[in-house]
Amino acid sequence: MVSSKTLLVLLLALAIEAQAINVAEPSAVDVARMKTIFLTQHLWRNVSNPHFTTMVRQETLESTMHLIDALESLSKAMKEIDVPSVEEKLHFIYRWERIQAHSHGVHSLFETFATFMRKQQETQQISSKRAWLDIAETLLQDLSSSENIHKLILSAADKKEKNTTIFEAALREHTSNTCDNKQSTQLMLYNMYAGMQLTQLKSYIMGQSACALLQIFEKGDYEERAKQMTELLTKRTQQQASAVLRAMKQASRTMLRCDPRHYEEHKTYEQFTRLLQGYIENEVDMNPNQNCRGSCKNYEFTESYGCYNDKFCSQQPKCEGRIIDCQFIESDMKVCQSHPGEVRRYEYIEYKKNTLLGTDRITHTPEANCTLVTVNSWWRFFLPAHCSYCFCLCDEPSSLSDRFVSLSPEVADVTNNKVITGLRFVKKNRVIYLQIQEGSLLPHGAINASSLQWKPVNASKNEYKMSWEKRDIDLDNLEAPEGHVLTGIRFQEVGTHLNMEIMVSPLIYHKGILKRPTELSYWIGNSNTDSALENPRSELTLSSKNVPQDTNGPCKLDSQHDSFLKFTHSDIVTDAAQTTVPFLDIQPVTLDPPTLLGGAGLYHKGSDSSSGFVALKVFNYDISKHVIGNELR
Repeated sequence: MVSSKTLLVLLLALAIEAQAINVAEPSAVDVARMKTIFLTQHLWRNVSNPHFTTMVRQETLESTMHLIDALESLSKAMKEIDVPSVEEKLHFIYRWERIQAHSHGVHSLFETFATFMRKQQETQQISSKRAWLDIAETLLQDLSSSENIHKLILSAADKKEKNTTIFEAALREHTSNTCDNKQSTQLMLYNMYAGMQLTQLKSYIMGQSACALLQIFEKGDYEERAKQMTELLTKRTQQQASAVLRAMKQASRTMLRCDPRHYEEHKTYEQFTRLLQGYIENEVDMNPNQNCRGSCKNYEFTESYGCYNDKFCSQQPKCEGRIIDCQFIESDMKVCQSHPGEVRRYEYIEYKKNTLLGTDRITHTPEANCTLVTVNSWWRFFLPAHCSYCFCLCDEPSSLSDRFVSLSPEVADVTNNKVITGLRFVKKNRVIYLQIQEGSLLPHGAINASSLQWKPVNASKNEYKMSWEKRDIDLDNLEAPEGHVLTGIRFQEVGTHLNMEIMVSPLIYHKGILKRPTELSYWIGNSNTDSALENPRSELTLSSKNVPQDTNGPCKLDSQHDSFLKFTHSDIVTDAAQTTVPFLDIQPVTLDPPTLLGGAGLYHKGSDSSSGFVALKVFNYDISKHVIGNELR
């Protein structure tokens, strides 16, 4: 039996050799393959020992149990690999269905073989020679499954698929609707590769075991055939690794969320409130002299100086901040005022000549749900002058205006070897926070699923307060350098912009530990601005200012890296500029199963009929660096 110490030396040697030839540490399935070949070589050293084989043929308990232990160690090597399932949508690929059928047969037979050995270990009773030969002959007959899987991986099953590998076929299928997936495209390809490698390793183990048993029981010389199996495994692995790497180079590592079927505030989205809100004010109250000598367009930045003769100004809450961008629409109107304490000031505004602001609200706002007030402009005949009611924007920090974003960093518990596995926005006490999901790191990029938790946000008064001048958010893709993983995230102010940064930490991949994270972790971001002389950050203009939950149809990603957008008011016609848009998508962005992350980003998704959402995205750790085929011999 191979000792754990011997295997530890083997794995250490693999890591050292990987560094020596300047390749990344091998993936879990690559290590399993190397370990399996090592164990089969150890098995054949025993089989080549005449004394050992004689003792087994004589059914000596000690020698036979030594053989069983050697075979069982091969079985255990397979159980150490946890390969995630591949998404259901690939079942539409006929070739994948055929591979799965062959794989099912291999797994079933492997379990039969493992049970056969396990029972002898548990009972310490040796099976008969005939039983050993029966199982060996059965195992040897199943080698065609591995060959069929290899052929299906590399060549099309029919003419319709053309000359593509299974990975290229899956790449086309998976990228057609990325946001519906539970895994990024790259991660899905790796999981396919790992799963098929595991199946072929099981087939290889059964073939090697069969040859060893037939050799022991003098049914021929099978040692050469066993060597050919190893050479064939090596060759096939190299071909399959090359195929999956070609596809992985084209594959996205991005994970983001689709729109939910139904929008629900506090569950699928949050919003800023009363940042810039439609507001009606008479020009007489927007200048300290209380005259009406100008026009609405003259009032670009002003404030409310009083309430002339207790007119409409006395019937609505005053804008206690700045009044901005006024315009004249019509003189006389009916205003459907929202109830006191609501975020909206008005449900809709209906002008005398049938101009309507808030068209999306009037159809489902009975007069009983608002206070209807008639508002008329008037003449000052002794001057004379027309005192017009203007439609403006109110920038008013108040208890009804949620306009704050936390600038506190959110960092995983790196001292206890935890990393970020997911992100979401949360709103707490009127402040928007970035919240992280963290989990414990395991060898070869695995995450302990039982350790996952959403870490409580770091509440503080370090906040970004939005206003007319400060309402820009940068949209970036931030990716960790090679060999680093995502361990922290935060917002910062760059000029007047809200800008995201990520913290990255170096990783010792095969051990599953962070390398001196308190010393070697650091923050990265994109501090480019729209005022840069070279390659300035570009502004994304919303295609629509309609309120997202009032529109139909899906939102689609429409932003690019190194861009920004301004939070603003909703459409004047459809919503009377009562809502701050776009909204924030607060759906958790995680992968299933959880995995290492190699970056994060912010993006916008919208449409021609919706102002859309600002949303988070994550990038899985680049696993392609660890798919090494057979560079290590």
